[in-house]
Amino acid sequence: MKATSWERDTAINIIESMIRTGLSALYAEDSRARGLWDWLDDNKFFENGISYESGATKAVLFHSDLDSWVIKFRLPGEDPRQDYCAREYENYVAAEEAGLDYYFATTEYLCEREGIVFYLQEQVICDEEVDSELCDKLQCQYDESGTPYDMDSLWYDVEEMTARDRVLLLYGNMELADFISDRRINDLHCGNFGIDGDHYVIIDFSGFGSGVWRD
Repeated sequence: MKATSWERDTAINIIESMIRTGLSALYAEDSRARGLWDWLDDNKFFENGISYESGATKAVLFHSDLDSWVIKFRLPGEDPRQDYCAREYENYVAAEEAGLDYYFATTEYLCEREGIVFYLQEQVICDEEVDSELCDKLQCQYDESGTPYDMDSLWYDVEEMTARDRVLLLYGNMELADFISDRRINDLHCGNFGIDGDHYVIIDFSGFGSGVWRD
């Protein structure tokens, strides 16, 4: 799946509207996620088709004109030398080269405006129902120790189950498991998976704590 020229142009028009409204000024402040949400609200973007979510390091924009894609970019307040969106894109390119992109949400470089780099990522089904079903699936599959895992230990206790172990359990693909380990992709809790058609894909694969430092 690749974004069409129309989809890319639509996304760039959204970004340029935000730039004209002063988005880059937020990056001169330590505003982080809440500051971006307030800025979007104050400037009526929520009234014009945009919705917004964020994690610890990345902003995710949804727009009513982009049914198949989300726009991702570094949060204000994050050091631009450690850009997790850039790391995620690099991991996707590496997955393509290794023939493993089937397991990841398609991610494309979009553009750079006033020092802020923007990416497109395929929009997949990712909600509480998907989270719950995935955790149930993994718990049912885990039978080596005979000890059932609760949701918290299954997803968050790294000593009990690493990201590599989770991926191997879910997909049964050793090459993918090694790729996850080699690329230092971690933080694979249930909220970082979604459903694309008939299979689970990873939607957040930058690897927390492993951003690439740039001069």
